[in-house]
Amino acid sequence: MKGLTTALLCVGMALSIPVVADDHRDRKPDGKRVTKMLKQLDSNDDGMISRDEFKMPERRGSPDMRMDLNGDGEVSRDEVSRVVSDRAEEALTRFDKEDTDGNGVLTAEERRMSAFNRIDADGDGQLTKREFKGSRDDAERRMKRGRDHRRLKESNSERRGPSDAS
Repeated sequence: MKGLTTALLCVGMALSIPVVADDHRDRKPDGKRVTKMLKQLDSNDDGMISRDEFKMPERRGSPDMRMDLNGDGEVSRDEVSRVVSDRAEEALTRFDKEDTDGNGVLTAEERRMSAFNRIDADGDGQLTKREFKGSRDDAERRMKRGRDHRRLKESNSERRGPSDAS
């Protein structure tokens, strides 16, 4: 059971790295944030965090809870499987789009051009400050839509029941 819990946490964290990194862009530098977190957890002020003091983030946006598709406060193996499958499909679709020569390999040049083209909203071959900002805003909206889509998908499959879901 301990191994399964560790594996689930690792998968959850790996899947949420881009989101976690983006969530922290407006927060304090790491040193101050860590110091504040340690102070909050260290209830007996001994400068260390015991097992009893250690708490996982409970908010919906914490890395492991993003996989809690049905919102029951627990992450099941099925939920992890669904998140991983959805992410794999998204990644392969993006890969195919970026693999412009269709040889099954993304070169550094293909990745560079794909990133450039995603930012170049007007397709003029020049990047402006407005396009950089718009690209970041678009990425945030896509991540939110993805989370909303997965929740809707989960909600729909629960209504159909296990025998009807495919």
